[in-house]
Amino acid sequence: MSGMTSGTGSVCGWVALDSIRLDTLAEGLVVTDVTEAPSLAAETEPRAGLDGLWLTRLRREKLTVRVGFRVRQVNRKRRAQALSLAADWARGGLLTWSDRPGQRLTVRCTAWPAWSALRWNESLWAEFTAFGIPWWESETPDTLALSHTGGETAGTLAVSGQAETEVDARLTAGAGGLDTVTLTVGGDRVTFTGLGMAAGEALVFGADAAGRRGWRIEGADGSARSAFSCRSAGSADSLRSAPGSATVRLRGDACEALLTARGRFL
Repeated sequence: MSGMTSGTGSVCGWVALDSIRLDTLAEGLVVTDVTEAPSLAAETEPRAGLDGLWLTRLRREKLTVRVGFRVRQVNRKRRAQALSLAADWARGGLLTWSDRPGQRLTVRCTAWPAWSALRWNESLWAEFTAFGIPWWESETPDTLALSHTGGETAGTLAVSGQAETEVDARLTAGAGGLDTVTLTVGGDRVTFTGLGMAAGEALVFGADAAGRRGWRIEGADGSARSAFSCRSAGSADSLRSAPGSATVRLRGDACEALLTARGRFL
């Protein structure tokens, strides 16, 4: 016998990493179950003169997704090949699931099952963990574009989702360059002075190639330098918004602004 013993469809929809579906890697790969489990940490303060604690915040530390699958393949060589392809696929990336249309999760594979070449219909489980952003996010970000010519320019960023999210910003210098600017998103405000940016350069807040978030100046030639030394005291460390509408305000030198946010879902 060299083929599958039963149907080809997954019984729990499909799961993909970087748009590549697990059940399309090899004949007989079937997704059987998907489970999710957030890890929460309680932040507390003592109750003065009383027993017990005040719960000040429930912080989400990570989100673990376990994917159950089977290799319905009785040929041992083909079964081993299918599992090798699945193991290579499972390194990490952007996880998507048919039960969460339009959402994604940035994960690493944190557990891979031991398997037998003989038990051809055994249930296997792979574990994926989201550390830096322990939320499902919108695949398509919410955006707001503003043309700032002086004085104060305001707009509204409509933010989807069910939890507070971080807002990215890109402020591109106009013909006169960009030296001073204040950006306010909801209750978070940041001011920069002495930027000395040339026309076409961009002041960017967001993750770099290594995933580190911060303010930087990007040149038209692809170069980048930190903008931290130009940030004024009292400026917010990040830009955040709850689901709904966030008011955005710009003051300072002329620039083209693009604000983006990915809704976060429970």
